[in-house]
Amino acid sequence: MYGVGRNLIRKVIRKNKLKTLLRRVLVIGIGNEDCGDDGVGNYVCQIFRKKNIPGVKVVLARGNGFSLMEEWNGFDHVIAIDAVSSGAEPGHIFQLDVTHTPLPTRFFRCSTHDMGLAEAVEMARALGKLPVRFTVYGIEGARFDVGDGLSKAAKEAGTRVANKLVQEIRGNSLARRKIQHA
Repeated sequence: MYGVGRNLIRKVIRKNKLKTLLRRVLVIGIGNEDCGDDGVGNYVCQIFRKKNIPGVKVVLARGNGFSLMEEWNGFDHVIAIDAVSSGAEPGHIFQLDVTHTPLPTRFFRCSTHDMGLAEAVEMARALGKLPVRFTVYGIEGARFDVGDGLSKAAKEAGTRVANKLVQEIRGNSLARRKIQHA
């Protein structure tokens, strides 16, 4: 009887941990809308926000690393979207799981932010403050000059990323409901 009770308690604890992990999701768009494609992260979040997915916090951010770390504090899954300048074709989408692997700083070399996303991720990792799951979508930009709007390539890629996020998060919501009723 003793072993059965302990196993039941372990099962309940694991089930509750999993429910908690799937609940706290932050989608954060990073960038400056006044600097061309640098604003693509915010563009993605504006589209995503209109889908009204419950249980997901959506934040538009300028990209200061310390502010980003404050925003994602307390979340188990963070999805960040930012413009990149890697030399790839404009509109190319990079999906990077940075939970256990450093974010390549070369992608963000043209950042308009003081301490950008890559540095914030690594600082949070060093401090033990990195969320349990952290995904970055980098969208290759074409232009970053002050006063430029989003390029056609950035808008199209941003729309694709927003739609993908909706599908993924709604899929996780279905999984969450199944877990809660199991």
